[in-house]
Amino acid sequence: MKANIYPTLFVVILMSISLNGSLYAANYQPASSIDPLPPGGRIENLYPSQIDDPYILQRLTGASFWVSVQGYNALFYVGDEGVLVVDPLGHGAGEGLLAAIREVTDLPITGLVYSHYHLDHIEDAAVFASVTLAQEAPLKIYASSTTADHIRTYGDRVQQVTEVIAEPFGSFTFENTRVEMHTPAHGHSDDNSMIYLPKEGILHYVDMINPDQMPYLNFAGVQDFNAYQRNLHEALALDWQFLNAGHGNIGTKEDIYFVLNYIAELRSAINTALNDISSGPFHDPQYNHVRAYEQYSHAVIEKIKPMFVEKYGDYYAFEDGFSSHVKTVLGNIELYG
Repeated sequence: MKANIYPTLFVVILMSISLNGSLYAANYQPASSIDPLPPGGRIENLYPSQIDDPYILQRLTGASFWVSVQGYNALFYVGDEGVLVVDPLGHGAGEGLLAAIREVTDLPITGLVYSHYHLDHIEDAAVFASVTLAQEAPLKIYASSTTADHIRTYGDRVQQVTEVIAEPFGSFTFENTRVEMHTPAHGHSDDNSMIYLPKEGILHYVDMINPDQMPYLNFAGVQDFNAYQRNLHEALALDWQFLNAGHGNIGTKEDIYFVLNYIAELRSAINTALNDISSGPFHDPQYNHVRAYEQYSHAVIEKIKPMFVEKYGDYYAFEDGFSSHVKTVLGNIELYG
């Protein structure tokens, strides 16, 4: 099956999505550390709060909590004897995450999960390692074998993994809760794992989409765009209600369908534009090859942009990200068809 072919089902599903600046008619409500979020719920006024507040804390289920600090999002699970943290965050955001945990519980932090080796999501593991030095229960750190390898390769800038989880699929038990780790080949990175808590109905899969926002620049610096799209399909195949995507709001499967549909629309529009635009005329002696390609891609962007402004122009960060999205998809078409 070719990775570039998308079911028209995405278009049908998204016909019902609200186009008022939110991805669909979600249930927005104030963040609460006490009341569990209903499925499909979102945090209201999230983006101003991410700037103004030290952290935003939302209870997802009886035992699981979502935290947003400076635009980065993490999860933690409160057991009977300790706390499991999924991604300790980075660039100082770990301090806010720790404060959010302490708002809920004084139990020791006994588990830490790394989703992948990108420092903005795991660099503050040291914050948690330091506070656990005084506790009797040891801190276990879980990650895929590739992430563990990257930590060694890049100079041990974060705490070493103590529990290496098999790839492409492995699991561990935290107290009485099963935690699955799915590490599909490449996509955002070669080690980006889905952290899945089946009993809680929660998927932690970061840097793939930004719920309630347009995708980040270049689809978050995706390493392999074909694998990225396959990875999103793999995420949809799991049974969950809440998505922590690392950025943006709390997500649902509709957010993944939204991105896949957007990619399909970009691909269709670009292919149509290429009937009228080719790179040849831009290879002029006055341009070097880089400038020629920039002029060519700019022509494609300008040709298709009006139809996307009409549909997506009011969405968060559309104007700032659209050109990078077109360049990513255009490059993928040129390389793989």
